[in-house]
Amino acid sequence: DDAQVVLVVALESASCSASKMAVFARTASELLREAVHAQELAPYDHHGVKTVLEEVEAHAKGMFEVTSEEQAVSWEATPDTASTLVIHHESILRNKRLLLAYANVRMRRIVELRWKQGRVLRADQNLQLCQAERDFFRAYDKLLLGYMNDCPGGTYLDLTLDSQPPKDPLVEVHVLRDHGEVMFSHPGAVRLMKGTVHLLPREEAEPLILEGILEQMDS
Repeated sequence: DDAQVVLVVALESASCSASKMAVFARTASELLREAVHAQELAPYDHHGVKTVLEEVEAHAKGMFEVTSEEQAVSWEATPDTASTLVIHHESILRNKRLLLAYANVRMRRIVELRWKQGRVLRADQNLQLCQAERDFFRAYDKLLLGYMNDCPGGTYLDLTLDSQPPKDPLVEVHVLRDHGEVMFSHPGAVRLMKGTVHLLPREEAEPLILEGILEQMDS
């Protein structure tokens, strides 16, 4: 009957829509795949993101053109038009989800940099971020610093020093470059000369390790 015919046409149109949507959002899929599989934070892909946004704009324009030509769109009366609208709409949503996932992967990598490396990015790392990501790094740093300064009794606790509880309060370090004389709680004044090895308080040595002045030796 007529209802079965409408159902068959709708299913055929939906199947066609799914195959076409597999072609769309290809750039966004590649963006996300590269971000996930990169060993380190890769440069922000301005061109790729711009291409995805242009595709979204093209789909939105296509939807407007289709709806402006038809007074009423439905699977029963205009199955081809309805299928076209589904393709445009779902492609926009897919691109949006992939771009958000791309941004989220990069955001997590940036947060890891703050915890592992400290408050300052290297020059090459700074160039790999877009302006919004640089703003996010500074805002996250400010938030984390405020939290660490808000310990009971007004004390400061650096949560980034150890990702795991240390087994020993002292750490053996190798000096990578000259840094002059530094005062430690133990053993006191130490002259950090390139190539020398020292046993220092872990908490006090960690900032120098993050700066690349010291290197922790294998235990």
